Amino acid sequence: MSLIYQVLQHEDLKNKKILILEKEPKDKNDRTWCFWEVGEGPFEHVVEKSWSVAWFHSPGFSRLLDMKPYFYKMIRADRFYSFVKEFISGFPNVTWLEATVDSSYEKEDQIFVESTQGIFKSGFLFNSIPPPLSKIKGHFYLLQHFKGWVIRTKEPIFNPEEPTLMDFRIHQNNECRFMYVLPVSPTEALVEFTVFSENHLNPEEYDSALKSYLSDQLVLNEYEILHTEFGSIPMFSAPFEKHIGKRIINIGTAGGQTKASSGYTFTRIQKHSVLLASALNKTGSPFIANRSGENRFAFYDKVLLHVLANKKVAASQVFRNMFKYNSPQSVFRFLDEDTHFLHEYRLLNTMPIFKFIGPGFKELLGI
Repeated sequence: MSLIYQVLQHEDLKNKKILILEKEPKDKNDRTWCFWEVGEGPFEHVVEKSWSVAWFHSPGFSRLLDMKPYFYKMIRADRFYSFVKEFISGFPNVTWLEATVDSSYEKEDQIFVESTQGIFKSGFLFNSIPPPLSKIKGHFYLLQHFKGWVIRTKEPIFNPEEPTLMDFRIHQNNECRFMYVLPVSPTEALVEFTVFSENHLNPEEYDSALKSYLSDQLVLNEYEILHTEFGSIPMFSAPFEKHIGKRIINIGTAGGQTKASSGYTFTRIQKHSVLLASALNKTGSPFIANRSGENRFAFYDKVLLHVLANKKVAASQVFRNMFKYNSPQSVFRFLDEDTHFLHEYRLLNTMPIFKFIGPGFKELLGI
């Protein structure tokens, strides 16, 4: 949906015949996207709430981060879906079809897609269906899984201008576990429990963690749960294929747009969509070159996953050092892969460096 929105910004592409195959109607609030951004983005008018400051908490260290010129933003999925579907409804050349894709293949300079609604052919296929997981030796495979509640309280509890970006003051269970709190009013907030680990928890563990946090940290026992969401994001060091053959381009998580070390995806998808649409408009082909420094940041991500997967250092310490000894602007630029080597060296030097040296050398040497 991000890609079709960007494609239709180009006059020369507005008359292309486009088919969207989606197995669901996309009319539910099935997830919430949160991201940082400077200025206004392409979906600014569907942003539920944005903040210029945010709390970071860990045992022994708390700070209200002044993020300007960055803003931390929240978009509800139902508003995003509704906006994009309304936008594309104005283009008679675009067809939205509810169908499940069974297979796709390239033949004689065409792409064929077999689905529950029939077989279709096209010049290019943009695929967002992740491939089946096949683990590769020497790579690390963690999941970022989370459960969130949108709650409403009778009394004003929250400061709607001060969200909590990360709160590590919960039992870590030898994993990376944190909470975040995104208040939209004094009586309503999204409270989410997030875990980085190899496997999902039992369903009741997520609820127990949320209840404990609300009771212990927010001193809140009476509230109404308005909405529940659950999600799981791959944090894999193994690269995803960007394209298959000459005509299948992978997008979203399937195309490697989920950052392995943080799970952040939304902003990366927007940037990728702009590049793909621009290339298609200028050259007639959507293939784009690798980003500058892409291999360097993939190395950083793999080293961090190595450290986390092997319990070399507590994740809470890594993130505490990151926000304690660096400005939030510096951290965001680094996580956006928008930095040069000297900047990265200074930031990485604030990490528990001796815990990273061994894994770093192992990854450099491929052992």
